[in-house]
Amino acid sequence: MNKRNYQKELEKLIDQAQKDNKIPSLFLHSCCAPCSSYVLEYLSKYFNITVFYYNPNIYPEEEYRKRVHEITRLVNSMESEHPVKLIEGHYDPQEFFRMAKGLEDVPEGGERCFKCYRLRMEEAAKLVSVLPVTEIKIHSLYIIKGTKLAKMYEKGDIKLLPPEEYAERVVLILSMLRPDIVVQRIVGRASANTLSVNGGRPWWEVKEYIEKLMRNRHIQQGSACNYLHGAAVRRFLHE
Repeated sequence: MNKRNYQKELEKLIDQAQKDNKIPSLFLHSCCAPCSSYVLEYLSKYFNITVFYYNPNIYPEEEYRKRVHEITRLVNSMESEHPVKLIEGHYDPQEFFRMAKGLEDVPEGGERCFKCYRLRMEEAAKLVSVLPVTEIKIHSLYIIKGTKLAKMYEKGDIKLLPPEEYAERVVLILSMLRPDIVVQRIVGRASANTLSVNGGRPWWEVKEYIEKLMRNRHIQQGSACNYLHGAAVRRFLHE
């Protein structure tokens, strides 16, 4: 079996960067400090990292402030080899409430969660365009055979995005992405040990569907990138 090892692939990227004497930049969205701790400890050895904390789904504000305090404390107390910078997005829970209207009784892991992911991805795409980013990769979740995640998926404990919803998100991100940023990937390419990626659809089918959506809606990369000098992002341009 051609078992794909993503840790080994990451190590190859790191080795190449070290051979080229480069410290790449990495942009990470953080949901909370505990989930970020090991990731930052490990990756800060090899990357200049910008952590983006944008979570309007946290309520009340007192709880939100506690979580901001913890991610700030984590970043400030870490002894990192390369810089780790924290950017806090604006906090307006009404954005989440408007998005979730009519979905209040939907169980955890359902449509409300998917729309919440989309809300935060949209904001992250905006910030990526403000930062000095040159390349990005987009792909759906890989579920590898034999893993704990695979067992949860097979039992029905987790629900994945339908390919159509994934395509909608990719189109949204591309429309907000600065036109000069190189997009290296918009779909996943499954290996022999992959249980699920792209919702079980062939990668070329999903890619063609994304391209069709963009053509039919007259959308191009950057067509909605009209916010770079707005008040919401102006402060990031000068940091």
